[in-house]
Parts: sequence; structure tokens; C-alpha cells
Amino acid sequence: MTLSNIKKWLWSAKVLTTIVWIIFPLGYITITTTIDIWNRSLNVFDPYAGFYLPYPHYTHAPPPFSIGIPPIVLLTVLFPFAVFPAVYPCEKFFRKRGEENAVFEYQYIKKILYISIVVLIIIIISLYYINSRTQTNRELSEFSDKYGPVTAVLYDIAFMLPAVPIFILVKLLLEHARKQFRFNFAKVCFKIIDETKSETDKAEHLILGLDWYNKFVKRVTKSGIDVETIYSKIISHSQLSNNILLNIITDSFNDRDELKPMRQMLSLLSSWKEGATLLKESLRTKIRESSDLLIPIVSVIITVIATFFVNPD
Repeated sequence: MTLSNIKKWLWSAKVLTTIVWIIFPLGYITITTTIDIWNRSLNVFDPYAGFYLPYPHYTHAPPPFSIGIPPIVLLTVLFPFAVFPAVYPCEKFFRKRGEENAVFEYQYIKKILYISIVVLIIIIISLYYINSRTQTNRELSEFSDKYGPVTAVLYDIAFMLPAVPIFILVKLLLEHARKQFRFNFAKVCFKIIDETKSETDKAEHLILGLDWYNKFVKRVTKSGIDVETIYSKIISHSQLSNNILLNIITDSFNDRDELKPMRQMLSLLSSWKEGATLLKESLRTKIRESSDLLIPIVSVIITVIATFFVNPD
């Protein structure tokens, strides 16, 4: 494998995203917790120090109200990858990152976001359960001996893991903040449709491309397109590998006029039903679409508060 092939492989969406957002955080957390366990086994500090809060390690009982901050190394590495999309104009970002890489990375990183939030919630619930049992079993030293090290490790993880969903949210919010990101994302989806051979992949990227272009239109015109009708008509017309309706829309993205696809879609809609125009968004639709990132944001805020602001008493 040549150097250029290795670089291309490392720069691919799945590999780079896996290394930065999964392998590095897990490796860092594993090393940190291992060192913590080793220090405890050597009695470097009071074995109960950090029982409730590992950062910093106290040689006495932790204060009743404490704030934990993830290690600076983890924050320093994740920060550049989070703000990378905002450094360049959208079109240049897609070109530098690789058009298909940018689309696949967005989908992949959202899965990591949801998984990390679920793991964090499970850890927090486990900590509160163990702490509640410890509070009611203070006189039973065997209970503390059994769950003390586990609790310490869980707290180590709980105070470092939030860095992953927090910086992923920063990355996604920076991308969502720019309307051109929506257009470029949709454009690449239709490019992938044109290049892939799988009918399933074509159908998946068709609805993805229509949704993202609709988000762009809504940002520009405050009204949307009936993409559900367009999708159903295209998908039922013929195979996507040789679909005239799909080709019309795909070709419209090759024009520098960013609203040309909208006009083509409205033209198709008008041939299927009378009075095809842009649609005003209902409140229900706005809430449903905003939940795309709203739910993860609320979840992260709650878990961060529950993790960083701890009252061990």
C-alpha cells in the first residue's frame, strides 16, 4: 500500500471518525482509569479519596458541591475536529474533507452521539444506584470494598465521556448553522445516487437528499416542498438506476442556480396535482425537525449536570 493510499484510507469518513471519536476517547479513558486503579492499589492516596469525585483526587472527604472537568488532553484533541467545518466556507469544506466523506461522516457521527449519550445515562444511573446502596450500608465494609473501586472507575469514565457528545454536538451545530451546508449535503447525496449501483443505497440517499434540500429551501424561503409526494412518485415510477424523474432532479443540481432543483420539483408536482406550490411549515413539522438535534442537546445537558455537579451527601 502506497503512502497516498494510506493517507486516503486514514482520511476516509469511517476510519478517521472511528479513530477520533471512538478509539482515541476509549483509549484515553482506559489508560486514565488503569492508572487510577494502579494508584489506588499502591495506596498512593486514601482509597476513599475520589470515591465521589476523581478529579482532583482529594486526600480528605470531597466538598459537598464539586465540579469535575474532563482532562485537558481529551478536550484539546477533540476541539479541532469539532470546529473544523467552521474554518472553511461550506463548498471548500466539502472539497477538502471529500464530498462523500462529509456526508458519510455526518451520518456516522450522529450514531456515535446517540450511543455515547445512552452509555453515559447508563453509567450515571449505575452510579446513583451504587451510591444510594452505599449510603444505606455504610456500616458494611464489605459493600464498600466490593463497589468502591467500581464506583471510582465509573466516575472516571463519567467525567471524561461527556467530552465526546459535547464536541460532536458542537460540530453538528456549526454545520447546521450554515444554510449552504444543507444545499451541499443534498447535492452530494444526489451525486452518490448517480454513482452507486445499489437500488437500496439509491433509495436511502434519495430521501436523504430531498430532506436536506428541503431544509435548505425552508431556510431561504420559509416554506417547504412536498418531498414525500416527490419521493413516492420517483420510487414507484421505475428502477432508480434508469429513472427519468430522478435524472431530471439530479441534473438540476449541476447548475449553479441553487433554486433550480426547487423549480424542477415544483414543476413535477404540478404535473401530478393541481396547485403545487411551496408549503408553509406547520408547528408540528417544525418541532419534529428541530428534534433532530434538540433531543441530543437536552440529553447532554441533563447528563452533564448530573455528572459534573455532584452532591455525594
